[in-house]
Amino acid sequence: MTGIADLHTHTIASTHAYSTILENALQASKRGLLYLATTDHGPAMEDAPHRWHFANLKAIPETLYGVRILKGTEANILPGGWLDLEDNILKELDWVVASIHESMYPPENKERNTEAYCRILSHPYVDMLGHIALDAYPFDDDAVLETAHQYSKIVEIKGIFSSSNMRQAYHKLAISCRRHKVLVSVTSDAHFAGNVGKLEDGMSLLQEINYPRELIVGASTENMENFLALRKVKSLCSVQTKAN
Repeated sequence: MTGIADLHTHTIASTHAYSTILENALQASKRGLLYLATTDHGPAMEDAPHRWHFANLKAIPETLYGVRILKGTEANILPGGWLDLEDNILKELDWVVASIHESMYPPENKERNTEAYCRILSHPYVDMLGHIALDAYPFDDDAVLETAHQYSKIVEIKGIFSSSNMRQAYHKLAISCRRHKVLVSVTSDAHFAGNVGKLEDGMSLLQEINYPRELIVGASTENMENFLALRKVKSLCSVQTKAN
């Protein structure tokens, strides 16, 4: 099983990453991807781009080298379950990953981490939780993954495992996600173009545990388009509700 989308990547706009959007898109094309989400870190991170970066992502073409570009962010989850970008910016983006990073979210107890993740999953503009298989941030699997299922949100599975411990952590997470029928996507979290589209370990893991293919968002064009159509409907409903 192979993937056709990499939904978590970074460019030199996050200055601890090393490639441009053009370089990332070219690599995505070479690897046969059809979708690439560019998701630089939200502004609470010390070397992240300014808010204006995210407000101006419309300057990037819809496709590059035949790859559809989803213009987004990896927003930082802040203590209490808040994000570091305002709704008026988030609602204009094509893709929103939400992740915990230690420099902005000091380790908390299991109960508070669970509350934060569940709050984020109910956010109308969040599409995916990033790298939640973190030892320093335990959470109630059942509560968080049931919430992800309830709101049709994605849980990220890393594409390359750097250690056996990392593989074990994602194996455990994937088993729990399967039990709760959660949408997942295998991503690279690439900070260098050479790693864009490296999804082999994560896809092999999902195949090994017989993860339902229809729940793997980046596994097919049909899955991707179904999710993008669903997120558009949810965003429109949210805007209309707030207007009322």
